[in-house]
Amino acid sequence: MKAIHFRIGVAAMLCGMIVAVLLLALPTTTNAAPKDQTRAPIVNTNSGYCTVIVQRGDALYKIAARHHTTTAYLAALNNLFNPNYIYAGMVLKVPCAPQPWPQPQPHPQPGICHYYVVQRGDWLKTIAWRFGVTWQAIAQANGLYNPNHIYVGQRLAIPCGHQPPPICPGCPPCQGCPPVYPTPPPPICPSCPPCQGCPPVYPTPPPPTIPPIYHNVEIHDGFYAPPVLTIRLGQFVQWINKSNNFHSVTQGLCPNGQCTPTPGGFNSGPRSPGATFVHQFNQLGTFAYFDQFTGVGATIAVVP
Repeated sequence: MKAIHFRIGVAAMLCGMIVAVLLLALPTTTNAAPKDQTRAPIVNTNSGYCTVIVQRGDALYKIAARHHTTTAYLAALNNLFNPNYIYAGMVLKVPCAPQPWPQPQPHPQPGICHYYVVQRGDWLKTIAWRFGVTWQAIAQANGLYNPNHIYVGQRLAIPCGHQPPPICPGCPPCQGCPPVYPTPPPPICPSCPPCQGCPPVYPTPPPPTIPPIYHNVEIHDGFYAPPVLTIRLGQFVQWINKSNNFHSVTQGLCPNGQCTPTPGGFNSGPRSPGATFVHQFNQLGTFAYFDQFTGVGATIAVVP
């Protein structure tokens, strides 16, 4: 009797084990949604892009980092005029495959000189310092609304920087490279830098002196030759006594044989034979003169 009960118990145990194995092998069904289903991208075969649903606390740069792209790329893909404004439940287009950087343009953008792939430990300021530009210029060229967020593998467009001109070998330390002239450079003004010698200063030659123009008038015993002389303003007249007697050259008139000198006019005084008298005429007009010894008169006409 005891043996029968033992066999029944063993058979029941085996049946229970078989049922348990069958239950474990059968698939279980549940209506619960998978964990973080809203964060998993949903493939949209019509547009060729995937879509995600924005969760509470999400930001565009976080979504861009999860899908290995940039905020500028997502903003352009979703027509976001304000990339800083997204809300929970909003559906965004994202690339289905991981994008290490936005799809390259067929032609390089104007003003872009380099492309750099972000390495581990890079900051935007260190990259800008390396290429000699400002971090603001790199952020603007790449549409980075959060310049503190860059990731390893991201490709950045580096705008052209303003590099200082090179220093020529052999130039003094305080002087930059001189420009290349096809002809010798012009002389340097007297205010030279301390490390550069000033060229010798040559005095400017004076203008050539023009000898004064003299007009000669001969004095004879009874006349002047010529009796009427026309000269230009500023010229000189030289009288030469060609006689053997004393004569004079006195500015004035002799009406009716009464000679009257002009106050302040030119007057040679008595001139011995062979002596000369010179006077410069600096006023326009007609100047009459006479000989105090003979009363003979003559005229000088001064024109411009």
